Amino acid sequence: MSKKTSKEVDEELKAQIDNLHCKEPIYFSKEFINFVNFTKELINNE
Repeated sequence: MSKKTSKEVDEELKAQIDNLHCKEPIYFSKEFINFVNFTKELINNE
């Protein structure tokens, strides 16, 4: 697995979220948002 910068991860997440929004409005649960933030923290700490 190649390492990704936090910027690349952010862009991928935004793209995925945009794709979801295109299909139907999505309301993210707190758990999902926490998971995303937690993942970003892990990447930033590497």
